[in-house]
Amino acid sequence: TISKLLKIDKSKISFHDHHRCHTFYGFYTNPIKSNLTAVLTSDGGGDGVYNTVNIFKNGKFISINKSKNSWIGKIYSNTTLILGMNPFRHAYKVMGLAPYTQKSNYKEILNFFLKSLKVKNLDFKINKEIKDKYFYFKKNLNGYRFDNIAGGAQILIEKISSQLAQQIYKKFNIRSFSISGGVSMNIKMNKHLSNQPFVKKLYVAPTGTDDSLSIGACYYLNRE
Repeated sequence: TISKLLKIDKSKISFHDHHRCHTFYGFYTNPIKSNLTAVLTSDGGGDGVYNTVNIFKNGKFISINKSKNSWIGKIYSNTTLILGMNPFRHAYKVMGLAPYTQKSNYKEILNFFLKSLKVKNLDFKINKEIKDKYFYFKKNLNGYRFDNIAGGAQILIEKISSQLAQQIYKKFNIRSFSISGGVSMNIKMNKHLSNQPFVKKLYVAPTGTDDSLSIGACYYLNRE
């Protein structure tokens, strides 16, 4: 299809791993690179993976972990859908709603969200009660105020991301981080992560969504 559309030979077309492209985009667009950097990717899913942990050490690329259990992005987008908005376009509205609630109001919802996903050994553990990514949450969030739901989902994404980064710091003594993928568009999460005492440098790749995958593929091919 691509060959016919662009009128180019099939031999000129190559396919590359979704999160590998996120990773290389997240690292090589950084104008101030460190000799030891952890690159984290997280999104609603690509090539069967939701999250990766990678290290660039003196220019050498090392893949640490690929996770099929990091449902952060999927939970957040489905929460957006449950609130009656477009999950592919309106996640920022959930982030914007979150500050309008008080912790005392969303404490119960937050506990529900935090029980759904845990970080352990650089990977994720999903609550065994969860059988799907949408109806379980829709059922348990039914009847709660929209701003309290938004607050719980936002705190979940902030806590999970900082816990993963902290585990990376403790295991590899890395204090320089770069993030890419759809979840990296959550600027409140980025702010929370940048405030962690173990984070010395945090680079957020511009437009880390799938729009930049082709650029990541170019960085990867150029390196190879």
